[in-house]
Amino acid sequence: MRRRLASPIRFLMPVFLAGILAAGASDPAPRLKLKDLDGATQSLSQYRGKIVVLNFWATWCGPCQEEMPMIVQEEQVYRSRSVVFIGVSLDEEE
Repeated sequence: MRRRLASPIRFLMPVFLAGILAAGASDPAPRLKLKDLDGATQSLSQYRGKIVVLNFWATWCGPCQEEMPMIVQEEQVYRSRSVVFIGVSLDEEE
């Protein structure tokens, strides 16, 4: 039987966001730099003032494939609230 992840994600997202807001905006973001699909370096600091949800995933990961449509849906819900969703692929470069 296939379990659905939608309910836990919908429950945990507000809890996660509330935890970040409680931490305060003065907490510095880690110095994280990653390459985007075009090969350009992107820095986490460029999202200062926004809430960033990092999702580490891989194409070979079954649960990752299952949750991706739900994460896209949540991004549409929270976009207007200054929440940025970033997917970080753990796949090989090729």
